[in-house]
Amino acid sequence: ARLHDPRTVVELRGDVVESNARFDRIGMGLASLIGSAQLRSDTAYHALQKELRRSRTAVATVLLAVIAATVFAIVWSRRTITRPLRGLATALRRFRDDPAQPVQAAATTRDEIGEIASGFNELVQTIQSREQALEQSARMLREGNGKLRVEVMERVAAEARLRRSQELLEAAQSAGGIGVFDLDLHSQLLRGSSHFFAMLGLPPGTSTITQDHWLGLVHPDDLEALATAYGEAINQGGSYAIEYRVLRPDRTTCWVGGSGRVIVDEQNEASRIVGSIIDITRRKSAETELKSVAESLSLAQTAGGVATFDLDLRSGIQRHSDNLPELLGLPRGARVDRQAWLDRLHPDDREAALHPAREPGDEGRRYHGEYRIVRPDGEVAWIAEQGVSVHDDGRMVRLSGALQDVTARKRAEQALADAQARLSRAVRGTSDGLWELEYATGRIWFAPRVAEQLHYAPGLLPTTSEGFLRLVHDDD
Repeated sequence: ARLHDPRTVVELRGDVVESNARFDRIGMGLASLIGSAQLRSDTAYHALQKELRRSRTAVATVLLAVIAATVFAIVWSRRTITRPLRGLATALRRFRDDPAQPVQAAATTRDEIGEIASGFNELVQTIQSREQALEQSARMLREGNGKLRVEVMERVAAEARLRRSQELLEAAQSAGGIGVFDLDLHSQLLRGSSHFFAMLGLPPGTSTITQDHWLGLVHPDDLEALATAYGEAINQGGSYAIEYRVLRPDRTTCWVGGSGRVIVDEQNEASRIVGSIIDITRRKSAETELKSVAESLSLAQTAGGVATFDLDLRSGIQRHSDNLPELLGLPRGARVDRQAWLDRLHPDDREAALHPAREPGDEGRRYHGEYRIVRPDGEVAWIAEQGVSVHDDGRMVRLSGALQDVTARKRAEQALADAQARLSRAVRGTSDGLWELEYATGRIWFAPRVAEQLHYAPGLLPTTSEGFLRLVHDDD
């Protein structure tokens, strides 16, 4: 609405005119300002050109000085820095290639390079001295390791030998029925082998028991004897050997042969007992059985009047049955040797007794003979001896045999001979001949008178009925 108002248009025109006038004034001011600025700029430019020329001259001068200083520094550095550094580098390469060879860097100046070279030389000397010390230590260590290796190998070998010895010992102990033990008298602890505790009837794995436990396993009838031998060995510092019975926990009895030796300490006081036991149950059973057999044999020999002997002429050892002294008229238990036997021989039979009839055999020369002995009470007894003599290079070394009292037989034989002689005299007085026929066997016996009557030599008549019938005349 205002735009269509004339007054508004007049006002706007007045404003435009005023604005144009202002713009003109501003333009004039800007032109003046630009002119002034251009003048100052030209002046400054000319001043700057002048200053630039002076600066170029100064820069050229400075560059020439720098170039000269650089050339001088290069020459100086080659003499004072490069050569020492090159020598130091060479020394470093030589030291790197062979740290053991002597290396010396030239330290000709007292500046930092010289201090570096001196420090390098000291460092090289320190490193080389330490290298030498390390090499010596390494050599000593190698030598020590070698010795240690040898010692270790020897120890390993010794331990292996010890294990083998222990295994062999255990095997030998088991095979031989031997158990070993070590009793500490101060702690009263007893350590032993596995076979030792096995013989005592203790569980497998037992390695240590007390002394009271051990003695508690001993048979009550044998405990006093063992304690006596045990105490005497400790008091005298010696050894003991005894046989005793062990009552095992399962109530079985085992005979053992025990022996031990007392070990004394620095104060010469008993400290340990080292010993062993061996299972002798079988031997004891055999001894008991042998004793029973020997007693039975002795009774049979005594009842039969037979005594045995065994004489080793090389060692002089003689064994005989218990009844041999009684057979010779000596007290029971008396020692009978060859001289005692010779003293009992009858003077008339001494030669026959010393040289009996002999015949060869598989075990030696068998002999037999009969002779008389005179007992201490004057009784004369007949002895029949049979035996075997063993010879070595023609020399008798052993004599074994049996003696039997045949006095009763000899007396019976003598009585029979006397009766036969009386009968023979009686028959001879009657001019009769006696004979006897056994129907069961067909054997026939003739008295000596019959042989005379038939004009046969003694012993030539037949001994059977068939043989006698062949002598009878055919017509009879």
